[in-house]
Amino acid sequence: MTQAVPAAHLAELNVVTLRHPFEDPRMASFVELLNPVNAEADGAPGFVWRLVEEGAEDATGCSPAGEDVVVNLSVWESPRPCGTSPTAADT
Repeated sequence: MTQAVPAAHLAELNVVTLRHPFEDPRMASFVELLNPVNAEADGAPGFVWRLVEEGAEDATGCSPAGEDVVVNLSVWESPRPCGTSPTAADT
C-alpha cells in the first residue's frame, strides 16, 4: 500500500541579521540551543526537510547576504507543524 503524496507543502523561511557574531559571548545561549532545537524540529510530526550547509549540522554557515545574516529554511507537510491541533482558521 502506498501513501498519498500531499498536493503541496509549506516552506518557512527565516532571515535574520545578527547583532553580534556567533563567537561573541552574548550569543552563547543561542548557539548552545541550535542543535537541540533543530533536533526537535527534525523529529516533529509534519517535518519534511530543512536547509543544512554541506558538512555541517545546520545552515548557520550559509551567508547569502553577508556574514551577519543567518538563513533558516524548513519544509512542513502543512501549516500545522509539530502536531498541533487544528484551529477554527484551519477548518
